[in-house]
Order: sequence, then structure tokens, then C-alpha cells
Amino acid sequence: MGFGQLLRKAVEDKTQLAEKFPKSGTQVEDLGPDVRAEVRRYTLSRFRYHVVVARIGKDAFVVAVAHTSRDPDYWHDRLR
Repeated sequence: MGFGQLLRKAVEDKTQLAEKFPKSGTQVEDLGPDVRAEVRRYTLSRFRYHVVVARIGKDAFVVAVAHTSRDPDYWHDRLR
């Protein structure tokens, strides 16, 4: 299995974990007054990425699979 497949599997596993245990991620604060979603960041253990999940009610959306060395707030505009 190549690294691309390993990364994809890690993202899928973390997404399933976020679905099963929605409060297990780190809550993202200071997103602005227009954002009504609860946003949490889940860190991949083997790769330098976060899976960012937004929840509105019972619905959950993956907002970003963000590399940790990139600007940590680049995906914020996706929430509006």
C-alpha cells in the first residue's frame, strides 16, 4: 500500500471516529459571528494533517483536510 492510500485510509478512519465520537476533536474557536456550526479538528497520527469537521444540528461536513504547516485558518471562509 502506497502513502496516498495510507493517507486516504487515515482520513477515512478519522472521519468515522469523528462521526462516532463527535466531541473527541479539538474545538475550533473564534470563527466569527456568522458561523453557527460547531467546528472540531481531528489530528491524524501518522501524517501531518487535520480533518476539520463542522456540525450543524445532526449534520456533519468535512470542511478541510488541512496540512499542519499551512496557514491554520485558510479554510475558515468555507464555513460561510
